[in-house]
Amino acid sequence: MAQELKYHFAAGTALTLNGREQIVTSTGERGYKLWDPENGQEDFCPFPVLVEQLKLPGVRITPPVDERSSSLRLKSVTSHVACSDYQQSLAKFHLALCRAAHEFQARQRRELGKPSYRASEAELDKPAARAFIADAASRLLGEKVHATKPRGGKHQGWVLYAGRTIRKYLSTYEELGPNDDPLDALVPLDHLKGRRENRLPHRLYELMQQAWEEVGLKSTKPSVATVLKHLQLLVHRENMVRQRNEMPPLIMPSSATLKAFRNDLLTPAAVAIAEGGAKHARNKLGRGSTDIRAIFPGEYVEIDECKASLIVSSKAKGHWEKLTPAQRKTLEELDEEVRSRFHILVMIDVATRMPLAWVISDQPKAEATIELIRMATRSKQYEADLYGCELSGAPAMGLGHIRNDNGTGLRNRQTVEAMVRLGATNTITRAYNSTDRPYIERMFGTLESTLLNTLHGYTGRRAGHLTGYDAQASGVINVSELYGILSRFFIDEYPRMRHYGVGMHGRRPVDVLNSLVHTRGLFTPIDPVRRRMVLGAQQVVTPTDEGVCVFGALRFNSDEFQRLRDSYQFPRKVSVFVDPDDLNVATIVFEGAEYPVDVRLQMTELADLNLKQVVDLLQVWRKEDPRATQIHEDRLCQLRKDRHEMLQKMELERNVPRSYFTIEELRKKSEAVIAGAAVLPSAARNAQSPNWTAPGTVTQVGAPRGMVFDISGGNRPLDMSAADPDAAEDFSLIRGEAAHTSKRTQGKSAPKTRRKAEPDEDIYRPIVPPKITEELK
Repeated sequence: MAQELKYHFAAGTALTLNGREQIVTSTGERGYKLWDPENGQEDFCPFPVLVEQLKLPGVRITPPVDERSSSLRLKSVTSHVACSDYQQSLAKFHLALCRAAHEFQARQRRELGKPSYRASEAELDKPAARAFIADAASRLLGEKVHATKPRGGKHQGWVLYAGRTIRKYLSTYEELGPNDDPLDALVPLDHLKGRRENRLPHRLYELMQQAWEEVGLKSTKPSVATVLKHLQLLVHRENMVRQRNEMPPLIMPSSATLKAFRNDLLTPAAVAIAEGGAKHARNKLGRGSTDIRAIFPGEYVEIDECKASLIVSSKAKGHWEKLTPAQRKTLEELDEEVRSRFHILVMIDVATRMPLAWVISDQPKAEATIELIRMATRSKQYEADLYGCELSGAPAMGLGHIRNDNGTGLRNRQTVEAMVRLGATNTITRAYNSTDRPYIERMFGTLESTLLNTLHGYTGRRAGHLTGYDAQASGVINVSELYGILSRFFIDEYPRMRHYGVGMHGRRPVDVLNSLVHTRGLFTPIDPVRRRMVLGAQQVVTPTDEGVCVFGALRFNSDEFQRLRDSYQFPRKVSVFVDPDDLNVATIVFEGAEYPVDVRLQMTELADLNLKQVVDLLQVWRKEDPRATQIHEDRLCQLRKDRHEMLQKMELERNVPRSYFTIEELRKKSEAVIAGAAVLPSAARNAQSPNWTAPGTVTQVGAPRGMVFDISGGNRPLDMSAADPDAAEDFSLIRGEAAHTSKRTQGKSAPKTRRKAEPDEDIYRPIVPPKITEELK
């Protein structure tokens, strides 16, 4: 069973519990009686309840104040700690002096055998007593205390007071109560010196307040001199009234008095709000957070974009001298545009303060932010190897909570959708509130004060900061060189610097990262397939038996891909997702497929490159001098011309049969193919004639007798006359099909006269158009 605790409080002790002050009036057998000075009620509080309340934060215990208490002599302050440093040092000297004098007095009592001996002022002025007190005070104070003032100029240490002053402080020391602080009793009251009442007339204070309200407290930030001029107008107007009433004139105060009045009237926060607005005051004077926000690397990160205070040149080294004056002028104009739109995007891990990603962009849009997230979730070994860094930077890790700026490149739909699809929590902070992102804001300050201000082309922290430096003429560093400098800074230099932020305690970010990786581990990594589909580059292509080809040179294939291609009835287009930083594996999504499929790169020569390097390599391979292009094209045309002439000559010399048609020949043959027989309806068809043959029955065996009419004249109507039996040979055009010459009559001339057919005979007249007849001849 736990023992019940109870404390002894003297009557009159003030207890501050839960923000309310209560005074202990008495202590009973089971608890305390507490009196509330606000409402005058007296309540009973049991011992266990008060013990539990004393464990809560914000509790204060103020013992009852005696009329002779040393804290009452301080008046305007409650403790010697609120006094100046010089007053506190004097209080410590006085305490050491009193203890040394008390020790001397105790020794004298033992030697003289007088328990009530009290050292007088004369005894304390004797050389032996002063030497003893000075030696003891030096030992207690830890500083040198001289018995007499040394000769010469300045000296270090303290000088012992006269016997009368030592007796005064010793008497005060001996009268202290058990609850009194000796330093409060012995500290000099220098803070109470001087005249404390107002020295100026009350009406003048009113006029000064009116001047500040009407002119001084504006967002245009007027100077004190401007307010003073307005105050002169108000004082002059008031003195005219006072003169008419035979009153003494008001004295015009100085600018220092006017400024001191404003500082007494308003707090620095109120002045900042009046001059810069609430947002400016919150950023400048607002409280930050001293809480540890994250304990896992990658659990909580911050992103920000900043316009660099640096002029960067876009002139490529080694190519400027090759350009013409017009090209140089165009490049200079382009260089001006690039310089005016230059930004740096950085992501930092809060748990370790390690930089996770950095991107340079002329337009910080969604593409730059996606690139920043992609770099944060991969290894930085590529940059370390490329720029010769000793460390490898932050490893690949997942992202739990992303807090970003309110810029257009960070709060757009594409960026927010990518963060959500990665499983991260996205928080968009308020604009112009630096306390919402204190870690990344502090990192940008370190970047500018440590690195950017040492580079060529630094423009300063604000407009007109560097008046004697021409940043435009000194901007010789190009973007590629700056990215290399930033990479070496974020990989090698910044992680080795001591960090005194909240939770770091002077440790280096690289040491904190190694410690957390060993004890807690990194945040859960992102699935590679999801990372490629969310952050990768996408192309829609048509698959083939060889797989897929994207970006002009990257070919991917796998057995699973070919199986799905066959099952989904190609040729269907597929979506290919490629990680720009790792081209060995790609992800393909079929329309309507249950799951994506991974394919591997089929070109080993590109396996160790990233997408940017592949594109640059293709540009180098395809790049050609225009003069060389013209030479090659001319040579190809000449070779093809020579080959064609040689084949034509060989055809003529060796009597090779012609294997082609001319345009005119093809036209004539097409007319023969599409020509045919047709019967137009007419009223004469309704008449019953034994010599007519019904349409569709001409070629039938046992067809009725009749005549066949010539319809070769195009679209003209039938004239109802029989065809000339001597018009052509044994050819026919029946139902739209041309009848070729029979084998019996091939090569023989047609007879000039033929027997006229009888009415009862079945005779099929050959009907041939004139053009085809001429061609056949």
